Amino acid sequence: MLVIVLGALLVGLHYVRKMVNNFTDNKPMELPTLQMSKAEIDQVKQRFETFQQEVREQRATKPLVLTADDINALIASGSEPQSLKGKLYVSLEGDQAKGQVACRYRKSG
Repeated sequence: MLVIVLGALLVGLHYVRKMVNNFTDNKPMELPTLQMSKAEIDQVKQRFETFQQEVREQRATKPLVLTADDINALIASGSEPQSLKGKLYVSLEGDQAKGQVACRYRKSG
């Protein structure tokens, strides 16, 4: 029984490696670039920070409405080490949000 389980595990691992190698590249794809001025980005950041502060203080606030460019500006201006800067690009199509993700993955096998 143990041999069958180990065999199935090895076959599954081989299949996963093959899928990853077939459907990934060894370098991240180029994401679209943000076309906003520094002043516009700062304005979006200020709106977002004001909204966050009002929510933390449990004050009544207007809904925060962001465009795709606004969301991408917030992502691009992230300063945290784990930020999504350069790894995620968001687009809004109708009532759907879509994202393009680019991350490094070392090919195996």
